[in-house]
Amino acid sequence: MKLMNVGIDHNMEFEGHKAWAWVTTDTSTWPIIANDWLTSHKAKILPLVKKKNVVVQAGGNCGMYPRLLADYFDRVYTAEPDPENFYCLSVNCNNDKIIKFNAAFGSKNELIRIKVRTNRNVGMHMVETGEGSYIPTLKIDQLALDACDLLWLDVEEYEGKALRGAKKTIEKYHPVIALENCLPDHIEFLSQFGYDIVDQSNMDTILMVRKDHG
Repeated sequence: MKLMNVGIDHNMEFEGHKAWAWVTTDTSTWPIIANDWLTSHKAKILPLVKKKNVVVQAGGNCGMYPRLLADYFDRVYTAEPDPENFYCLSVNCNNDKIIKFNAAFGSKNELIRIKVRTNRNVGMHMVETGEGSYIPTLKIDQLALDACDLLWLDVEEYEGKALRGAKKTIEKYHPVIALENCLPDHIEFLSQFGYDIVDQSNMDTILMVRKDHG
């Protein structure tokens, strides 16, 4: 695939980070996620995470959140299936602390393809299976992490599958979990590990294990 719609703005600065690669057709994603980070995520999610050894974040999009999270965590694991988004992510996240996968997190190993809803907001791309699928999915459990303090999923209605692929990780480490699309079946799945909703950021539902959970 030729990456025809990627540019780098060397003068753009955000949270002390300069030079950002971005998909040039995108006019919506940057201001939305930048605003959410400044007005909500830093104040709502990060203070709940007591240890900051490892965060698993997806979708990585063009890399803003992974790049910023590396200022707080020892290691950042991120996945982004769209090739153009992932190229930008790789440029923006040129940091050994950030482990990057051109893949989707799911419940099993299979191939998926990108479903583009609009190129004006590259954060809205979805994944689907079918003819022409070529992008791999990984289970978070396959990462065999030695810690997981925050699991942050913004994967355009794929949250349920990503959670199921992280069952062992969740059961072992009980990370703080943030979900953009938090449905009743997600809450039911997480309740077996003692999770309750504790807060809401601009876009994400935040869940933690109950203090009385054994």
